[in-house]
Amino acid sequence: MVGRTATELGRGNDPLVRWIEGAAGEGGAERSALGPDGRPRTYRVLTRALPAETGKRPGLLGVAVDVTEESQLRSEIEQHDLKRLRELAEPKPEAEAFGYSVSHDLRAPVRAVSGFAEILLEDHGESLSDEARLLVKRIAAAGATMSAMVEGMLSLSQLGSVELQRTSIDLSALVREVWAEVLLAEKGRAVEFRAADGLTLWADASLVRSVIQNLLGNAFKYTRGRQGAKVEFGMAHADGEAHFFVRDNGSGFDMAHAGRLFGVFHRLHHAREFEGTGIGLATAQRIVVRHGGRIWAEARPGEGATFRFTFGPQRS
Repeated sequence: MVGRTATELGRGNDPLVRWIEGAAGEGGAERSALGPDGRPRTYRVLTRALPAETGKRPGLLGVAVDVTEESQLRSEIEQHDLKRLRELAEPKPEAEAFGYSVSHDLRAPVRAVSGFAEILLEDHGESLSDEARLLVKRIAAAGATMSAMVEGMLSLSQLGSVELQRTSIDLSALVREVWAEVLLAEKGRAVEFRAADGLTLWADASLVRSVIQNLLGNAFKYTRGRQGAKVEFGMAHADGEAHFFVRDNGSGFDMAHAGRLFGVFHRLHHAREFEGTGIGLATAQRIVVRHGGRIWAEARPGEGATFRFTFGPQRS
């Protein structure tokens, strides 16, 4: 058998043998092929290059291990985890109705607090002491913050009832458009921005825009004060799955607290450091889960963060 090919040995049509022969150097990959019983099986094909003697062709050792049961179990676990994530992210109808009712009913009184504080400053500010004016300004600012939170909660509570209107999206163009809007919030800041070309998506355009706004807005915010600030949008592959990502070199966070990221009103930075309502990431997660996708993050304190996300199965 030494020095002869698989074809010469009568095994040239065996797909596992072909994969082994076509392998380069050392490596391993899972492949599907019919087993001895004629049913589809999953094999992990492992190869190792063998040293060649002087003047002879090098050899290749190949082993195909049947991992069908292991592969099926792993797939079942992944599907279970995804299903559980969707269940956790999707609110119950009662909770959703309650959230909508509360946030809707809060809009008027919160706006009234902010409005009356502004009127007091405009019409009677000169007659107030410096301390009184400062207190009224704080009331107006707190009212504005609470108003933004109420609006965020209202939008979040409505996501479950919004029917998805999937269309073909030029994601690269959308990302650049949103980034231009983000820059208007704080003119003059120098942030290096890169976005991959040619990215497309089959999803609800308005909801996708909301996800991109939240993620790019956060990246822009958390790079504030960073010399050589950088933000990047692109696509990557991991575990056989393509996903999009938003990466920055900003303040980052401790991964020990990552479980709180997508909770409503949960913040990993104090409001004195970075403004926000604590609803943006919860909204982003709800949107990607509604599309059948998922979102996760990687970060280190002081070294930036990367948010990765998918939008579920795409149109072929």
